Amino acid sequence: ELDGYLPRQTADFSGRLADLPPVILDTEETLPEGMTRVTGAESKIWVPGLEQLDALALPDFFIDTKEITNKGYKAFVDAGGYRDQTCWTVPFVRDGQILSFEQAMSGFVDQTGRAGPFGWQVGSYAEGDDNIPVGGISWYEADAYACFVGKSLPSVYHWYMAADPFSTNHVVPLSNYDGKGPAPVGQFDGVTRDGVYDMAGNVREWSSNPDGEAHYILGGGWSDPEYAFNDAMTSPSFDRSPENGIRLVVYPDTTNMVTASGPIEKEFRDYYAEKPVSDEVFEVYRQMYAYDRTPLNAVVVSSESTTTYTSERIEMDAAYGDERLTIFVFLPVSEAASPPYQAVTYFPGSNDIYKRSYDEMDVGRLDYILRSGRALIYPIYKGTYDRASDLNSDIQDETNLYRDHVIAWAQDIGRSIDYLETRQDIDMDRLAYYGISWGGAMSPIMTAIESRFKAAVIMVGGLMMQSVQPMADPFNFLPRVTLPILMFNGKYDSFFPLETSIEPFFATLGTPDADKKIVVTDSNHFVLAYSSNLAIRELLDWLDRYVGPVE
Repeated sequence: ELDGYLPRQTADFSGRLADLPPVILDTEETLPEGMTRVTGAESKIWVPGLEQLDALALPDFFIDTKEITNKGYKAFVDAGGYRDQTCWTVPFVRDGQILSFEQAMSGFVDQTGRAGPFGWQVGSYAEGDDNIPVGGISWYEADAYACFVGKSLPSVYHWYMAADPFSTNHVVPLSNYDGKGPAPVGQFDGVTRDGVYDMAGNVREWSSNPDGEAHYILGGGWSDPEYAFNDAMTSPSFDRSPENGIRLVVYPDTTNMVTASGPIEKEFRDYYAEKPVSDEVFEVYRQMYAYDRTPLNAVVVSSESTTTYTSERIEMDAAYGDERLTIFVFLPVSEAASPPYQAVTYFPGSNDIYKRSYDEMDVGRLDYILRSGRALIYPIYKGTYDRASDLNSDIQDETNLYRDHVIAWAQDIGRSIDYLETRQDIDMDRLAYYGISWGGAMSPIMTAIESRFKAAVIMVGGLMMQSVQPMADPFNFLPRVTLPILMFNGKYDSFFPLETSIEPFFATLGTPDADKKIVVTDSNHFVLAYSSNLAIRELLDWLDRYVGPVE
C-alpha cells in the first residue's frame, strides 16, 4: 500500500505479471465508489464471430467491481424509476413497431404485476437477498438504471477489455456456472486481472451495443455453459430472463465511444446445421489447388549448425506467378536417428503474418520435433515474413484476396514436398503435417489436398465463424480428410470454442473413428504453455504410431 492511495487488486499468471505496465493507483477522490480502474489500451475483441472487427484505442475507464445487486436496483424502483420518463431515452421497438412508454411499462412488472424485475414480488426481492445480483430485467431497464445512477452500460469493446478472454482458464473454473442460481456478488473467486468479480457466470451483463432489435449480453449466467464467457451472445432487448443482469462503467474520456458502442453484427455459423458440398462440387474446388510441376530451380541460400539441429534455407520457384518460395529444412542432430529422416511439415500460428525478419523465427519452441529424431520442414507461406502481402489477418473472409492466399498456402506445401522428393536424407514414405492455431484451422484444406502426408497433428485448431468462399472453406474439406489425425485442444479456448467450433470440426472429419483422437485439457488457447508435457507426449506417440518409430 502507498499512503494517500487506495490499494489495487490484480490477478494474473506470473508470466504476464512480469510484463505489466506501471499500475495507476487512485485516491478516494479519483476512484468512483465500488468501481475498478481499467487501464486504457488498443482493444481488439478476441472472441468468435467478432475477431473481424477493427481494434480501437480506448482510454482508461472505470467498471463496477461487482454486479448490481437487488438492493442497489431497488433504490431505482423506490425512487419511481418506472414512472419517471427522464431516463427512458431510447425508443421502445418490438417487431418493428415503436411502443409508447405506457405500453412498455406494462411489461416491466414482477410476479405480482408491480413495477420491477421479473422475479420479484410486490415490488421487492426476497428477504436476505440484498447482495444477490439483480436479474430478470430487460435491456431497457438496465439502460434506465444506468442513467439513474449516472453511469453507462459497457460497450462490448470495454467489457471484453476488462474481462480478458485469454484468462478464461483461470477465471471460469472459479466462477458460478453451477446451474443452481445466482450467488451473492463476489462470493466466487473468479476474478479478472483488474480485480473485477463475476464477469464470468452468476448473471449475464447487458452491454450498450445493439444488433437489430437485440443487444449484446455478456459473460453468461449461472445456468449457461462455461463457454458463454467467450460467447458474445445477443438477446432481444425486451428479454427479462432471470439470468439477465447489470454491470456499469464510467467513462472519464469518451474517445472512440461512438464506434465502440455502435451496432455490431456478429458472425456465426451453426456447423451442426450446415452441410459440406457434394463430391462433384468438391472435385471442382480441388482442381483450383492444382499446379504444374515445373522445375523448382532450388538454391540453398544459407546453412548453419547448432547442438540440436542443422538448418538450410532454400529458395525455389513458387507454384504461382514469378514468386520465389523459401523453406527452412531443419535436420536433427541425434544419435537416435539417421537419414533418411521422417519429416514433419509445419504450418504456424498467425503471428507469422506479422513477422518480417527470420530472426523472429523461434524454432526452439519446436525442438521436441527435432529432439525426437525427426526433420522439421518450415515453409515461408505467402503473406508471412519477407513474403508479406496485402493480407493482414488470418481471419477468413469472402474476398478473392483471402481465397487466393489459401490456394497459395496449399501450393506452398505442395512445392515444399516436391523439393523434399529431390533429397536423399528425407524418407518420403514418412511425412506428417503439424499445424498450430492458424495451421490447425487450415489443416482440413492442407491435408485433404496434399495426399503425401501419412498423419497429422492439430494443436488448438477449430472452425471459424466468418463466411468465406466455399472453395476456401475448411468445412467443405473436412469430410475429405481421411488420414490419421490427432487434435489437442483447450476446454476454455476463446478462439475455438469447444461446443461450437472444435467438436463439429472433429465430428465432420472423414477419418475413420479408430484413427482420429481428440484430447481436451483444462487450458485456454495456449495449450503448449499450460499442458506442454502432455501435448508433446501425445504428439510423439501419435507420430510413432502412424508414421513409425524413429530409427
